[in-house]
Amino acid sequence: MSNRRDMRAVSYRLADEWHMNGYDINESIGCILYILVLLQLVENSEKIPAKYATKIMAITKVLYRPGQIEDISILEESIGLVEEIYNMRPGMLSEILRPVRFQEDGWKRSFTRTIDTLVETNLSDKESFELAEYLLCSSGKTRHNAMYISSMAVSDLLELAVDVKDGDKVLDGAAGCGYSALECILGKDVSFTGVDIFIRSTAIASLYFILAGRIGDEWYTEDFTAMDIGPDFDKVVMDIPFGMKTNNLVGYQTVKARNWMDTDNCREMDALFVAAGLDALARNGRMVTIVPQGFLFKQTKAMVTLRENIVKRGMLRAVVSLPAVYNSTSINTTMLVFEEGSKDTLFVDASSFIQRERRGDASITPSDKEKLRELLSEKKVIEGISFTVSPEQLLEIGDWSYSRYVSNDITQQFRSIADIDKDLDICSKSISDLDKIIQGLPLFNK
Repeated sequence: MSNRRDMRAVSYRLADEWHMNGYDINESIGCILYILVLLQLVENSEKIPAKYATKIMAITKVLYRPGQIEDISILEESIGLVEEIYNMRPGMLSEILRPVRFQEDGWKRSFTRTIDTLVETNLSDKESFELAEYLLCSSGKTRHNAMYISSMAVSDLLELAVDVKDGDKVLDGAAGCGYSALECILGKDVSFTGVDIFIRSTAIASLYFILAGRIGDEWYTEDFTAMDIGPDFDKVVMDIPFGMKTNNLVGYQTVKARNWMDTDNCREMDALFVAAGLDALARNGRMVTIVPQGFLFKQTKAMVTLRENIVKRGMLRAVVSLPAVYNSTSINTTMLVFEEGSKDTLFVDASSFIQRERRGDASITPSDKEKLRELLSEKKVIEGISFTVSPEQLLEIGDWSYSRYVSNDITQQFRSIADIDKDLDICSKSISDLDKIIQGLPLFNK
C-alpha cells in the first residue's frame, strides 16, 4: 500500500467516517494518531515488558472486535499506559480523547468506526507513519491548522539550512504538531526537545514522533520564551508564529529582553522567540527560523537593539529572502540563519528556488534544495542571487532587507537612428508584402 495515492484513499475514507456525523477530520487527527499508536503497540507487544501484558490484552480485545461505544472508556484509561511505555510526561495525552464534542454520540460512533477502518486497512508500521504524515500535511493546508503545522516548503527550507548532524542536541521552541521538526531530524541519531504552548499540539507531535520510530524525546507544553533553558543545544530550529503580541513580560522573558534588547519592555513575540532560541544555543551552535518581513526593519527600541546586538555578537550568518511559502498567507517572509563567529552575512534571494503553481502549495524540488543547501553551507556568492555584507554596513544601515543592499540603478541602452530606420524599413516591406497577398484574394477581386 505504501504510496501517496493509497494514503489519500485511506484519508478520504476516514474523513467520511467523521463527516457523516457532522465532524471535521482535521479536528480528530490526534484521535487517529492515538489509535495508530495503540495498533502499533499491540502488533509489537512482544517487545513490551511482561508487566504490561494484561493491559495490552485488554486494548487488543477492544481494537480487534466490532467497535462498541463503551470501549472508548477502556482506550481512554490506556492513555497513562502509553505515556509510561513511551517515556512521555504524565498527562501529556490527557486531552487527546477529549475534544470539545467528545461526549456526543455522533463523535463516539465516528471514533469507533475509525478504529474498525484502521484495523481493516491493516497498515504496517511504515504505512502508519505515512498515513500520519499525509494527514498532518493535508491538515496544514487549512487556515485553522496552518499555525500548528508547517507547509512542506517551510519544512524543507528549515531542514536544509539547519543541517542537523548525528549526535546533535536539537531544540524546537515552536514545535506545533512536530511536522517541520521531524523533517529536520528524521533518520538522524540525535536527542530532541520540543516545546509548544498548546497541549493538543504537543500531544499530536509526540504521537507523530512515536509513529516515526522516535521514542523518548522530550516534550514540554509551555511558553518557550518564558522558560529557563540553558545554552545546551547544537541546533535550534523554529517555525515561529507571526503577529503575536504580549503586554507584560513573564518568567524569563524579562531576562531575554534585557540580554538582547537592553530593555524590560518588548511586545513583539517573534523577537522574544529569536532571543530565547539564541540563549539556548551551545557554543558554535546554529539556529534557523523564518520571520515576517517587519522583523528586518521595524523601528521599535526592542527590535532595533536586538538586530544590533545580533550583528555585534557575530551571530548573523545568512538572510534568505523568500516568496510566499506558507499555505495560510501570501506574504513574503525571510529565513534567518544564526551562528557564532559569523564575520560577514550572506544575503540570498531564494525566489528562483521556490515554485508555486496557481492555487497550489509552495514547493522546492530536490535538485534546487541541494543547490540552496550548498549555497548556504559554503556561503557562495552568485551574481543576481547572493552576496555578502559586512557587519559595519549592517550596523550603519540597520535594516536587514535584501533590497537595501541591491543597487537600483537602471542601465539604459540607446540605439542609433540608423538601426531604428533599418527596422522600420523591414516592417514597412512586411506590411507591403502582406497588402499584396490580401489584394490577391478572391474576396477583394469581385
